Amino acid sequence: MNIHHPHALRRRAVGAYVVTAALMGVLVVGFFRIQVLLGEEHRLRAASNRVRTLPEPAPRGTIYDRNGLIVAENVPGYQVTILPAPVDTVRATLERMAEHMHLSDERIERVIRTLRAYGREVVVDSDADFEGVAAIEERRADFPGVYIEMRPRRRYTLGGAAGHLTGYVGEITGDELESEAFPDSIYEAGMIVGKIGIERQYEALLQGRQGIRHIEFDARGRIVGDFRGAEARSPVAGQDLYLNLDLELQRWIHDIFPDSMSGAVVALDPADGGVLAL
Repeated sequence: MNIHHPHALRRRAVGAYVVTAALMGVLVVGFFRIQVLLGEEHRLRAASNRVRTLPEPAPRGTIYDRNGLIVAENVPGYQVTILPAPVDTVRATLERMAEHMHLSDERIERVIRTLRAYGREVVVDSDADFEGVAAIEERRADFPGVYIEMRPRRRYTLGGAAGHLTGYVGEITGDELESEAFPDSIYEAGMIVGKIGIERQYEALLQGRQGIRHIEFDARGRIVGDFRGAEARSPVAGQDLYLNLDLELQRWIHDIFPDSMSGAVVALDPADGGVLAL
């Protein structure tokens, strides 16, 4: 058979056209599937890789004494958060952070355990000092996935004079998250809650409703800024609390009570039995 015969050449050309058309058809179908049918899924996946939803804590309610003087309030502070990443990457980042801020080996392991358990961002330090924050910000390229922002922290005007009354706040623990006192509809890992004293007794009142914000990152994990493509939710501040306590009387009793003696002082309002000092 002569392969150069016109009919043979025509058959070969038709076969080539058919194969080419079939391949083009497969490519068109594949492109259609990726661009149209799966386009939204890929867009969402790409967005999830560069946008993180982070909680924005609500300021706790202010605690006042009977005369309207502040017993406990919120002042500006810094919170350092690390975003999910492979464990080795997170560990290396935390070890570099430990060179610039107080971060013990125990704390590093606790952060990694929390990251493994919940698979979300973890608060490394809820009350970081300015020097450590400044050092990390100066070396931002060395700390991808580390997010620093101003957060309210608690300040007690009476200090040790009323610490046994006011108590203190701290990061919620795993055991607390599992208890009925901290419903998962409100509380989640990383939140600051009352631990003892008035802060704990009136936790439900003082604790507000945290908001959410969307942060955009580049391919290297560096923060670009707020992502405007999704709606944020502003936090709702906790309610203020007014006590029967007389701040000046409490301070005066603390100042005059000798450190060398043990005992207690209780001052009551004879009109209504309210505790003025304890």
